[in-house]
Amino acid sequence: LKEYGFHNIAPNWYNGMSVLRLYPPGFFIYSLIPYFIIENVQLAFYISFLSIFIIGFFGIYLLGRCLNFSFDKILFLFFFFYSNPLTIPWFYSIGRIPEMFAWSFVFYLFAIVFYYKNKYLDKKFFIYSTIILSAILLAHPFVFILASSLLIGLFLIKNNKERLIIILLLPMIFTLCAFWLIEFLKHVREIVEYTPN
Repeated sequence: LKEYGFHNIAPNWYNGMSVLRLYPPGFFIYSLIPYFIIENVQLAFYISFLSIFIIGFFGIYLLGRCLNFSFDKILFLFFFFYSNPLTIPWFYSIGRIPEMFAWSFVFYLFAIVFYYKNKYLDKKFFIYSTIILSAILLAHPFVFILASSLLIGLFLIKNNKERLIIILLLPMIFTLCAFWLIEFLKHVREIVEYTPN
């Protein structure tokens, strides 16, 4: 990403491949920040990887506060998600760190949904939901699809004016992510062709 630039051709990578055209760029753009500071790929990745736990912990903490959990329950939920027999091989052994990055933001969305369950959807809801869902989409589109379904519950219990606010989230998210999403959707057929049967 630093060497050739976003969506430019990397000639020494699979006989020439466009950088992050067919893969969500969220985690890699995020990891570029520590890399610019320390200029060491391995250390920058390690710092980015560890910071995902911090992001996830604060998301779980906010969710726990919305649900009136004790700190013990918050810690249990944190360790249950990040160190259970399913996520250990999935995230750490296989190396699905971008997906782990996306799931860490889902806890913030959970917190927003529970916080606004009995409250009017205001500007803060719109802004925070847009930012969080955009981050999830840029990190992992499939997680975005699952995370978006959390808003269905709010949609069902809110009045028509608030439902309109939820509906308007989608065009705003797609606008913020358009710098990657348009090219991705144009070339999504290539992903299917590269996928083995």
